Amino acid sequence: RREIETERFITIDNLDILSGYPKAHGISIATRSMNPQYLVCDEIGELEEAKMLLSASNVGVPLIASAHAKNINELLSRSNIKLLHEQGVFDMYVKIERENERRGINKYTFYRRAEIT
Repeated sequence: RREIETERFITIDNLDILSGYPKAHGISIATRSMNPQYLVCDEIGELEEAKMLLSASNVGVPLIASAHAKNINELLSRSNIKLLHEQGVFDMYVKIERENERRGINKYTFYRRAEIT
């Protein structure tokens, strides 16, 4: 869905963007055949996507992913996110809130995995 990737934000020459097929399949392809330094995934939704992210993490691929929720408790109440959290896939969570949408001002709150119960 290119939620994260836009030309405005990303200007890396050696960046591969996979799109046009199911996200879980793209995660699998990137992990097995592209030897990524990082894997960036927008909007973790389905359980199959979470399983592929867990698989990528288990072979040492660092991950950056997004998921929409009102707060950290709502996020972790989802079975797919809970699976990733319990397996220690992410060390850090970032909550982004719009403080002034017209001016494009956001507030960022950082949570370390160890701080979340």
